[in-house]
Amino acid sequence: MRKTALLARFTLIQGIKERFFVGLLVLLVFTFALSQYIGILSLANPVKVVTDLGTSSITFLALALILFFAITFLYKEREEGMLLLILSRPVSRVQYLVGRFTGFLLLLAPFLAVSFLLLAGLQMAIYSRVYQGLPWIPVALFLKFSVVLAFAVLSSVFFTEQITSLLATISFYVVCQLSHQATLIASQGSNPFAAKITLMVERTLPSFELYKPFKFAQAPLEYKLLLLFYSLLYIVAFILLATALLERKDI
Repeated sequence: MRKTALLARFTLIQGIKERFFVGLLVLLVFTFALSQYIGILSLANPVKVVTDLGTSSITFLALALILFFAITFLYKEREEGMLLLILSRPVSRVQYLVGRFTGFLLLLAPFLAVSFLLLAGLQMAIYSRVYQGLPWIPVALFLKFSVVLAFAVLSSVFFTEQITSLLATISFYVVCQLSHQATLIASQGSNPFAAKITLMVERTLPSFELYKPFKFAQAPLEYKLLLLFYSLLYIVAFILLATALLERKDI
């Protein structure tokens, strides 16, 4: 446990030192300012519009954060020989992967927290109120991107080329994001084979339809706890699979 915690701490420190992390926060402030302007022009519910646009911006930047840090960091460590050095010490492969994964999560959590605190602060400053379900939205995104992060770790171990791992993780995200809609469309079509395939994909891979921020914010506590358990199942499965692959891999 202590070795895993040290690896997680080191990963967090390295991530914070990267200029890319600061750049994401600067870009986030710019997108928030733009969303506030659009919200002011909106004739509908401006707070809801701003929350929706802000959540979309945070989602995109959180995905960029995972792709840059999780995948690039692991490949860089492998190329520079740091991975071999770490594993030559009394550190198991599962401790290494869990430590790195935890460190990436510790980087993702404050990014989401700061992002939504900024969003809430802007809403209070301009509209004197915040969207009612806003506190639950970063929780939904954290659970979803924890699953994406676990898959990114798996793809980094499985693929030898960094670009292949990046494309695989992006494809995983897109498929999980669209699987429910694809199943609905296929079920209404005339091709039963396509309907079966899309249904199988939705039932095998995590469905990000369940993590929709506004749906999650309004859901009862039981739903939130079930989604937490659902996420943990995939996270554990991906990390264990990555560990098994790393055991067989020639580093």
